[in-house]
Amino acid sequence: MLSPDDGKCDSAPRRQFLWSLPLMLLSLPAQARGLVKFPCEQLGNKYHFMRAGISLLEEENIWSTNPLFLTNREDALSRKGQEQVVAACQKIASLFHLPTVVKYSLAASCIDTSNLIGQELRLGRDRLIPEFTFLDPRAIGRWDMLELQSTKAAVWAFDNDDAGPSGLGARPPPNIDGTPHETLSDQAIRLRQLLSILESQYSGDTILLIFPDGTGPALLSAMIAGIPYNRIHELEFFPGEIRLDVTKNSVLELWKTRQEDMSEYLDVLEEGRRQLAILRKQTGDIVSLKDVKLEEERIAIDKAYQEKERKRKLVEEKQNQKLVARQRDPVDAPISPTAFASLAGISLVGGASLLTMGSRDRDSISSETDDTSVKSSPIPAVESGPNMLFNVSARKDLDLTESLQKRSLFTPIEPVDVNGEKSKSEAAATAMEAYMDRDDGAEDWLRSISEIVEENEKADHDWA
Repeated sequence: MLSPDDGKCDSAPRRQFLWSLPLMLLSLPAQARGLVKFPCEQLGNKYHFMRAGISLLEEENIWSTNPLFLTNREDALSRKGQEQVVAACQKIASLFHLPTVVKYSLAASCIDTSNLIGQELRLGRDRLIPEFTFLDPRAIGRWDMLELQSTKAAVWAFDNDDAGPSGLGARPPPNIDGTPHETLSDQAIRLRQLLSILESQYSGDTILLIFPDGTGPALLSAMIAGIPYNRIHELEFFPGEIRLDVTKNSVLELWKTRQEDMSEYLDVLEEGRRQLAILRKQTGDIVSLKDVKLEEERIAIDKAYQEKERKRKLVEEKQNQKLVARQRDPVDAPISPTAFASLAGISLVGGASLLTMGSRDRDSISSETDDTSVKSSPIPAVESGPNMLFNVSARKDLDLTESLQKRSLFTPIEPVDVNGEKSKSEAAATAMEAYMDRDDGAEDWLRSISEIVEENEKADHDWA
């Protein structure tokens, strides 16, 4: 190389290049932390896979896969699911595999699971990070919201027979309610994006992934280990199950162990093929199990209401019959509270009037008796005429009797004969005693009022 000053060759850059050649040969290439390639030989983070505890819908044997409805509280964690999550937390704590990051789906069961894990393992809220789409379960289209056990077996058989190693086949039939109908390959794309983002965002962390279903973590495990997609259900996760430190070697070892006893899995596939044939024959509208349960609940509510109305009408009919019977018998006929109050008031006023009138009658009787005694005389009065004699005292007694009969309310008072040997005082005492002993109907009146009150209370009790 010529120098610009004297035109001589400068060999310094050439020597530096030759000296750096050994270093260039010994250096390692920079690790690309972009899109993850499967199978994965090495990952930058440690991963734990967990399926959320059993949900309320799963306890009711309903399979829900529509991502729009995953956040509904009807898909929340059940009591049994909470116990499963607590057991998983104890396993994590005992093996000292505490996560530094918890990534969970927005499904209601996953949200509850992550909150419970945060409480049990004392993790801060900044470590509980939601994932909005990449952890969604595989949607099964027209078969969504059907019976969980039979439909799951049919999907397993469908994937095993038709999905293929890449999971491009076995697409469920479409639905009219917007539920996607996905293949295993569609779900694998989301999981590839999820793991690529985590590998780019974190380094050296222990990440716990919480899935709402058992197929998602099984598919991601198969992708890491290079297992054909149509055999992922051999690695299916059960509700609340957790697998720690998932790597290629750990997945292959587990898969090999599962293959030693395939009898139960093969039985599920055989039953699934029968259920799949039944599902394929249903060409019309498929009624979801949720709609069936809602209809059953509505029918039960209607029956309960009708039974309640029937009993109410029966009680009303009995009450009406009793009222008719009482109206036929005036003595037993019930009266309303208002009428009873009016009757009681009138009765009280009438009773007071009777007492007042009785007092006046006694005074009147005494005065008239005295008057009669004075005016009456044993000497007959002589009228002008042809020597006709009349008993004046008899005329006076007759007038007194008529007067007392007009004043009496119940029974007439017998006239008092003062023409005999009795004195005036004895006659007055006898008249007063007879008046006081007479039957004025007070006891009958009180007895009638008591019977009316008792009948009214009994009618109110029967009505209640």
